Amino acid sequence: FSWLHKIPPSLVEATARQAVDILVHGLYAKKGDYEAKEVVFDDAGDQSLEGFNRQQQNRLKQDAFYKTGTWLFNKQGFDGTSLDQIAEQLNVSKGAFYYHIRNKEDLLFNCYSRSIDIIQNIQQQAALSDSSGLEKVEQTCRRIFYFQNSDEGPLIRYSSITALPMARRREILKRTDTNNEQFGNFLREGITDGSVRAIEPFVAQNMVAGAVNAAMELSLWRRVDNVDAAAIDYFDIFLNGLLPRT
Repeated sequence: FSWLHKIPPSLVEATARQAVDILVHGLYAKKGDYEAKEVVFDDAGDQSLEGFNRQQQNRLKQDAFYKTGTWLFNKQGFDGTSLDQIAEQLNVSKGAFYYHIRNKEDLLFNCYSRSIDIIQNIQQQAALSDSSGLEKVEQTCRRIFYFQNSDEGPLIRYSSITALPMARRREILKRTDTNNEQFGNFLREGITDGSVRAIEPFVAQNMVAGAVNAAMELSLWRRVDNVDAAAIDYFDIFLNGLLPRT
């Protein structure tokens, strides 16, 4: 939602038309339907240290706290989640938990930081590939979606960001904007290589990022038996649009 505040009131109507154009006609510039290619999924969040040592053990414990905290914050909100509840969910003593986590605000901030790091890592992998600009967007979305629905997920929902104090909120939103701009870079690359229509990248990058965030609740209204098949269906509107591609 925050990107809409950056649009001058005089451009709101034009922005709405650009958004509708993307939803109706899709991003794909060529004839026919965009066909999703095979994607190799790996552990985008695996940044473990070499060897087996105390530092690595502490990092793995903290990561478990962040994953469980993210799951509960997404499900119950900031006010509805307690640190004691997270410790109980992980079956660890309160003393062991509070050794790693100072307070609930710190935990929420680190949950956001972890999710942003994961998305950034996935985008960096895409940037190094020789795929087209549109393929980089689509495959990045599918990898994020896959991670979200894997044992390493979930990623944080932005509905809880108002629980952070303003300074930390700005820091998270600044890093989020940087990730969103990477979608815009892929889209501009796609316009240059002919895979993406001449759309407004700023509008498209934020629509795609919003869809990635909203995808975290897909399992509430649709069965997800095959994670990647669900991702292909979910993001198809941005690739091929609502209208038949004749």
